[in-house]
Amino acid sequence: MTTCGVEWVETHVGPRPEWTNEPDHEAILQAAQQALNLNELCSVRFLAQGVFSRVYVVSSLSEEYMFKVSLPMFRRWKTECEIATMEWARQTSLPVPRVLAHMNDPSQAVGYEWIIMEKDSGNPLEEVWADMDYPCKSRFVKQLAAFSAATFGHKLRGMGSLYYANSSLFPALPPGNLEEKTYSNSFDPYGDGSLGFPFRLGPGVCPLYLCPYLERDPQGPFWTSREWIISLEALLDDFFPPLSASEPEPTILYHHGLNEKNILVDDDGSIASVIDWEYMSTVPLFLACDFPEFLIDESYNTKPDIADYYEGDHDPRYWTHHRQYELTRLREDFLDEMRSLSPQWVEIFESTQHQRDFFAAITSCREHYGEPMMCEILGNWLTDMESGATDVMGLDKRVFDALNSTDTLSERSKDME
Repeated sequence: MTTCGVEWVETHVGPRPEWTNEPDHEAILQAAQQALNLNELCSVRFLAQGVFSRVYVVSSLSEEYMFKVSLPMFRRWKTECEIATMEWARQTSLPVPRVLAHMNDPSQAVGYEWIIMEKDSGNPLEEVWADMDYPCKSRFVKQLAAFSAATFGHKLRGMGSLYYANSSLFPALPPGNLEEKTYSNSFDPYGDGSLGFPFRLGPGVCPLYLCPYLERDPQGPFWTSREWIISLEALLDDFFPPLSASEPEPTILYHHGLNEKNILVDDDGSIASVIDWEYMSTVPLFLACDFPEFLIDESYNTKPDIADYYEGDHDPRYWTHHRQYELTRLREDFLDEMRSLSPQWVEIFESTQHQRDFFAAITSCREHYGEPMMCEILGNWLTDMESGATDVMGLDKRVFDALNSTDTLSERSKDME
């Protein structure tokens, strides 16, 4: 029996993983029937996929289940982290499917680690978003705001990933052990022991740790990612002043992948389920207090008039601007709801943009190594920050301006010819 693996390939946006073998439908079917004691006729069909996983629907005569297959990253840790995170998230207002079975051993028949979950009604958001009217989209966004407010209201301590306290990944600790007490107190979400202290903090399962490369050769003053990051470290105290308190910094369980592929919605546009919880971590407040992923885009403040586009509704620029305009309005709806639900969340969001930029600059060293345009953007941003100016343009705005400016892209293409 061969254990399936992963292959890293170069793309224009950096290294991306690829499956070395397609998950076998028959193996998925047999695994589901055995785990769920299904003796009746069943079938398997594809539902959705992300960068690191694929989701299938296993249908019996009376029920449907979601069968998620994951690439072999952080073997065992990722699956154990995901099932614990989903259980924790089920205590919030966001619909999260219940885990029915899982396997963290990739040597079994499927060849990959897998999780079986309940399947709620609903369709992937990406399939219905275009048909939803604006009031429906606004209600949807407010549901996500309620989730952000809920997680903000139940702050944790420490940066890492959630696991069940009794997970076999951790050595058994004697009763009253200081380490056990620290983990338990840190991860009692409601502070009253109502969940029986089932969680603990463990190693961070995060895609940022998956980089298969060590060096880059950019055009500019820095020739390796290490040199670039070291240059940023000189500003570390400016962005993150040392804490004098002995207590761990407050953190929030942050879902960094709330996008159209991972959210299922009902016919009325309400969230039916969020199906992907892999690689979720507890992160500092400055990172967690931000827009959901699918709301992030370039700002477009003027409603596009179709008459201004030469090809009318066949002009892709019109639909790009229409989406950007709509998302700009929805971001305001999100913030308005957060001002009502959690004013402190908004205060942190508005006061920590430079810290998010600093973090983005470091992660960009991995994701965009060797790209002259990105190196120039990061270099200009760093120069402006070192100048001490108070009105420095944010890094995300600089990137959007560069990537979406036809003139800028054309000039760079000519320069490289």
